Amino acid sequence: MKRLIVVLLASAWMAGVASATDQQASSPVMQHDRIQSTGNNPVTPPKPMVSAQAELDAAIAIVRSYALRASQVDWSVVEPRIRATAAHAKVSSDAYPAIRALLKALNDRHSLLLEPFAREAVDKESSGDADPTVSVQGSGIGYVMMPGYGNTDPQAQKAFASDIAARLYKTAPQAQCGWMVDLRNDHGGNMYPMLEALTPLLGSPPWGSFRDVHGRLSPWSVTLNFYAERWVNPDLSVAPVALLLGPHTASSGEVVAIAFQGRANTRSFGASTAGLTMANRMFSLPDGALLSLASAIDVDRSGREYGDKIEPDQPVSSDPTKDSDPVIDAAKAWLAKQDSCRP
Repeated sequence: MKRLIVVLLASAWMAGVASATDQQASSPVMQHDRIQSTGNNPVTPPKPMVSAQAELDAAIAIVRSYALRASQVDWSVVEPRIRATAAHAKVSSDAYPAIRALLKALNDRHSLLLEPFAREAVDKESSGDADPTVSVQGSGIGYVMMPGYGNTDPQAQKAFASDIAARLYKTAPQAQCGWMVDLRNDHGGNMYPMLEALTPLLGSPPWGSFRDVHGRLSPWSVTLNFYAERWVNPDLSVAPVALLLGPHTASSGEVVAIAFQGRANTRSFGASTAGLTMANRMFSLPDGALLSLASAIDVDRSGREYGDKIEPDQPVSSDPTKDSDPVIDAAKAWLAKQDSCRP
């Protein structure tokens, strides 16, 4: 279960679920999000007497039609091998190992199978996110630590984003040199509250897009609609930003990082991210299990596609001690050289 939780925290899901027979060509609505059992929960109880063959047939059809990396699979080799592993399977759950082997063949590290009720158990063990931090570090440097955020309740999201934005503006007079945005412990979750919380620094959306397997773009945009209502000054969208990255920057955390790519006066520091820069779409299998399938790639505001790790502009070996953090030290040194920091 612990391993499953780690995967889910770095996973993503579509707002809504397609059934195994849904082969419509309409553009899917995707987002990076923690798997949740609250709200519009697409998980249904397992349906009895679904055959293993029916379950596997549905999974193969979905993967071949919608997986981002389906074209990279040698289906003449992979499909017979997958079917052979389930040759003696009887009920749908007997096909799960074969389906997981099929997803592994995609080599995207982001697609997974969720058995019926799995999300219920995960929520009980994975609830509780660290609180974000907004403070001043050193002379004239603002600091934002953004952890993962998984809540899907609309009011909670709005309160989260509004509170961080308010603290950004409150701190702005003391941050004339610029900002450090620390994403090194942003393991992912619900992308939009994190993006909207940082809207004062990001500027006007869209900050990026998803590109699906058919080449269609779905721009990221503000969804909580608090920004225009309350926050207009000062303009922080041109302030210098030092972005701190690391291997625990994953999935939705990487979306936040990508949202800053192409922004003026921005430089990233640290180490490579986790490499989960894909959005997943959820598909329901005949017995109620779900395929969380990597079906789109993340694209930044300048049109650059990702799909793998984000490399920092300035690699920094991170070996923090009690008195020093090399990544923060490098970011501070860069910010101190910016025009806004000079007397």
